[in-house]
Amino acid sequence: MKADDFDLWDVDTFEGCEIQCPECKEWASHNDWSETEVYCEDCGEHSAIRCPNCDEAFDHVWSPKFEVREPV
Repeated sequence: MKADDFDLWDVDTFEGCEIQCPECKEWASHNDWSETEVYCEDCGEHSAIRCPNCDEAFDHVWSPKFEVREPV
């Protein structure tokens, strides 16, 4: 995903940044995360992003805040 694609998740991404997964705590380049959708009982589904390390999906409504850093 491009750095600008994370707007729904209220994450301050920038080109070349890494994002920490709240589930597995691993860091990955924003380019390695992918867009997906998750089921919602109330409205049907939400846009989501998927961690490239643990495959966990995070929607833009209920997800925890993501940490962002410069690449190591």
